[in-house]
Amino acid sequence: MLYYRDSFNYYVNLGIVRRLRAHLLRTELGIKLSRTIFGETEQDLRRHAELIREDIGSYVDMQNMLNRNTDGPDNPLSQVFSKPSAQQMFRQFRNVRTEVMFWNPNWLPVIGKLLPHRIEEQLASRWGWHLWIYAQKHHLEFTRPREIPCPEHLDHRQSVNSCRGTRQLKMAGDRVNDSMTMLSRPRVELVARSQPTKLGRKEPYTDKVRKEPPALSKAL
Repeated sequence: MLYYRDSFNYYVNLGIVRRLRAHLLRTELGIKLSRTIFGETEQDLRRHAELIREDIGSYVDMQNMLNRNTDGPDNPLSQVFSKPSAQQMFRQFRNVRTEVMFWNPNWLPVIGKLLPHRIEEQLASRWGWHLWIYAQKHHLEFTRPREIPCPEHLDHRQSVNSCRGTRQLKMAGDRVNDSMTMLSRPRVELVARSQPTKLGRKEPYTDKVRKEPPALSKAL
């Protein structure tokens, strides 16, 4: 999920409404009024008021408006994305599609909570804040080639020697892999032991002992 750039929240709520609210938060009465209108906590509103008193010009900058009004007044960074930019991020996937959703009634002060649910759904699907991306991974199959191709740019004698050398290296590598496989298999040995019988005498018997393979570093 990403934040959608072409949304009502970005262009209208953050770009216009929240900037006007910044001037309202400069007074104590404005803080109490904003709490009633926007439904935010008094602690967050007072933190916004502190930032406004420090530098209102920096506060109303669009990037700072996005940062401080998305995940709290002290949020360091937030980013928005369009549908083309989101599809570009997932260009290595297939069947990429996007969907816009999520509507907050507080984006429209006073009248936002009076809208019918059907209207909210239509607004969310067109001007919502959340951009969802659905995509599928490409499944890659890795197989070991049967033959190592010979270089085409060499002459006949060099090509023969090169192919012979590469095939010998391949055969040596296969033998190493087979040796590693044998070393990784546990061994079963028969060990003679004595077992007490019901009469107290000990009778010899054999037991299968499973031994784990030695460590790879020791084997090498």
